[in-house]
Amino acid sequence: MEGWTAASARLGCVLGSTAAGPIGHRWGRRTALRGAAVRLGVSAIGTALPCSLNKFVFYRALGGIGVGATALISPVDIAGLAPAPPSGADSSHALR
Repeated sequence: MEGWTAASARLGCVLGSTAAGPIGHRWGRRTALRGAAVRLGVSAIGTALPCSLNKFVFYRALGGIGVGATALISPVDIAGLAPAPPSGADSSHALR
């Protein structure tokens, strides 16, 4: 069971990053980021006060969804806010 507990956040990250693209495209990046922030907040409270191991795993996976969505949408949102000349520089800095 320890392996599933540890892997639940990574599974959530995969699900969050997969779902974030269509959600961000349909309802907008800001709305998707707000939803991810809510998921992260609920996950923080849920993992701090779990009643059982199953609830702990659920809240870890929920936090992973928030992390995955944030990791996908944040660079796109930052690049959209940047002025025209260095438009992609902030989000692609790690790729250099």
